[in-house]
Amino acid sequence: MIPQSLDMLRRDLSWQEKASGIAQAYERWLGAPAADVENDSRLTDEAATDWTRILSFYDRLVKLNNSPVVALNRAVAVARVHDPQAGLDALGAISSRSSLESYHLLHAVCGTFAVELHRFDEALTHFRKAEALTTVPAEKEFIAHRIRECGVARSV
Repeated sequence: MIPQSLDMLRRDLSWQEKASGIAQAYERWLGAPAADVENDSRLTDEAATDWTRILSFYDRLVKLNNSPVVALNRAVAVARVHDPQAGLDALGAISSRSSLESYHLLHAVCGTFAVELHRFDEALTHFRKAEALTTVPAEKEFIAHRIRECGVARSV
């Protein structure tokens, strides 16, 4: 079955399309384990998450698909393995970061890192932008909660 499938690929696809398909297959192969580890319902807290393993998957995935969203996800893993400042540095190094400026999760992640660094005014700015950009009610509610937390932390 596999040899027949490969023959069909050779006949029906150009070399460029084959290369693209292989790259997409590798992305799925590399990205799926990271998603599996991230979404493992048995994990009840962040301390139980194998962030080093997740970062390893994203390091490989970003070599195949250096999309800004993959790089954003990698930055989260960087922050969890190292520290929030390293995560912010990884975000700053995203070559096409400007394409993420309208993506609410960029600002939510930046806000989270800023909170962890006790930079509450910066966090509020990011969370407010994230809240303005999202249209999903549950996400708006979660971000509004983060904004309230920042206000309380800032006043302490």
